[in-house]
Amino acid sequence: EGVLVAGPQYVFQEQQSGDFQKEYLRRFGKYPNFDAAFAYNVIIELGELLKEKAHLKQPLKTLLIKKGELKGVVGKYFFSSDGDMIVKTGLGIYRKGNIVLYK
Repeated sequence: EGVLVAGPQYVFQEQQSGDFQKEYLRRFGKYPNFDAAFAYNVIIELGELLKEKAHLKQPLKTLLIKKGELKGVVGKYFFSSDGDMIVKTGLGIYRKGNIVLYK
C-alpha cells in the first residue's frame, strides 16, 4: 500500500486501455503486461502499412517514424528517429491492491 511506481502512463489511466485489457482478459484468461499493449499497437500500424505493396520495399521502421504521433490503447505515442516506440511516462501508486494514477 502506498508504493510509488513509474511506468507507461496508460497503465494508470484505465479509460485509455480498459477495453483492450478486458478483451485480453476474456481471450487469454489473464491481464496483459506492458508489452502486450505495445505489441498490439505496433501490429495494428504495421497491418495498415502492409496494405500498400509499395511499402514492402521500404524499411518498416522508417515508415512508422514518418507517421508522427498516433493514438492507441497506450494513449498517444510516436516512433523515435531510431524506430523506438515512445509513450508518455506516468507515476502510479498502489491503493488497495491496484495501481492508480498518483495525484
